[in-house]
Amino acid sequence: MGNSKAQISGWIALWLTNLCIVSITLVSLIHPKYRTSIPYDTASTILAIIILILVIIVQVVVGFAIKKLHKNIYWPVVLFAIGLISNWLYLIPAIWGMILNKQKADEI
Repeated sequence: MGNSKAQISGWIALWLTNLCIVSITLVSLIHPKYRTSIPYDTASTILAIIILILVIIVQVVVGFAIKKLHKNIYWPVVLFAIGLISNWLYLIPAIWGMILNKQKADEI
């Protein structure tokens, strides 16, 4: 089975988010005088690494949630929670997935 429109909207949101993350990182490296995310000392470096690891973990979970959006109600709820906490664009596929899953459950 191919991707539904809800999943496609989720993939678009995921890749837009990833593009923003990479762009901010590149701008920070290319223009270090604009201190956007370059750590200044050891504590800042450790904090930056921890935040980067957390962002990567969230993005991986989002990828799984989008891929498994129609397996059960669990994944749209995970995507909805991440959308509330981090990126509101994830709310669109989450709500859409919930609606489609509800319709599919009603048909059975």
